[in-house]
Amino acid sequence: SIIINQKRLGDNVRSTVGTVTDIYSLLRLLFSRVGTPFVGYSDVFSFNNPQGMCKECQGLGVVQGFDIEQLLDKEKSLNEGTIQFPTFYPGGVRWKRYIHTGLFDNDKKLKDYSPDELDTLLYKSGFKPQNPTSEWPPTSMYEGVIPRIKRTFLSKNCRDAKLYQKDIDRIVIEKDCPVCHGSRLNPKVSNCKINEKNITDCTNMTIMELIDFIETIHAHQVDTVTQAILQQLAFAKDVGLGYLTLNRATSTLSGGESQRIKMIRQLGSSLNGLIYIFDEPSIGLHPADIHKINKLFVKLRDKGNTILIVEHDPDVIQISDNIIEMGPRSGKNGGEVVFQGDIKTFYATPTLTSKYILQKH
Repeated sequence: SIIINQKRLGDNVRSTVGTVTDIYSLLRLLFSRVGTPFVGYSDVFSFNNPQGMCKECQGLGVVQGFDIEQLLDKEKSLNEGTIQFPTFYPGGVRWKRYIHTGLFDNDKKLKDYSPDELDTLLYKSGFKPQNPTSEWPPTSMYEGVIPRIKRTFLSKNCRDAKLYQKDIDRIVIEKDCPVCHGSRLNPKVSNCKINEKNITDCTNMTIMELIDFIETIHAHQVDTVTQAILQQLAFAKDVGLGYLTLNRATSTLSGGESQRIKMIRQLGSSLNGLIYIFDEPSIGLHPADIHKINKLFVKLRDKGNTILIVEHDPDVIQISDNIIEMGPRSGKNGGEVVFQGDIKTFYATPTLTSKYILQKH
């Protein structure tokens, strides 16, 4: 049994519409076969592969930047607590790593710092201060505020990140990677194109636009690949998702969109003999799209599967081979089978649902 509910697809930052539907895998195969110049096999087109990913952002497409106005209070000096982050406040263990360097006038307000002084405080690293105080550890190297925060609080192995999450969220901002500009891939991979488009151009297109582009590719050696892509894209179009792009993060999808994405994955499967359970698939759909997903339910059934749909929409009920109504009412007044049969008998039986539908029509 496979339950296809409206539970969202999770918040993995590497999960996109393209990856969860396997359409991106097919695009990788396509570009590895006929993309020019040839840059390698399909694996290198993956932003999860070290050979393909952008080195700057590690295949995420975004990098972490800092809101300096939130990090520093420029009306204050180091001694007054200019650095607005835990453990950098006056008396804090990391605050001491700046006031004892001899690099700064600890009573000088940040607004009066020269550009070089501000750059030293925030970014410069990897050198020994020439005139530190006696409290400076003699073997220590200087590390700017931002590299120190990155290393201490933003690394994968940081145990204190959750403890300071509110402060991290206040000062850290995400922005497009300056190297790959959000593509997640390194320049060599991005240079490989088909009909003047690289694989990122394809994932930035809506599904409707991508269908048009794939249909322009006429290369006999990849006919099976392009047909497979077009089939999956057609499934997405038929469930009313033609407006999505393949690079859309799954964490941004609604419950209804997530459910239809799961449906696409099953439509491309050759499995049969399964029981599929759908939880109100009509929610959020335009009436025209309901007729499209009805056709897909029939396709799944005709593969040799059983489709169980929890639904109240008359257009979905209409296509059912067998209808079961539970009732007679809800909650503690329900739980009994009040009707079971075909659509014609259903409309002839005065249940709450059948009367409601007939009255509505």
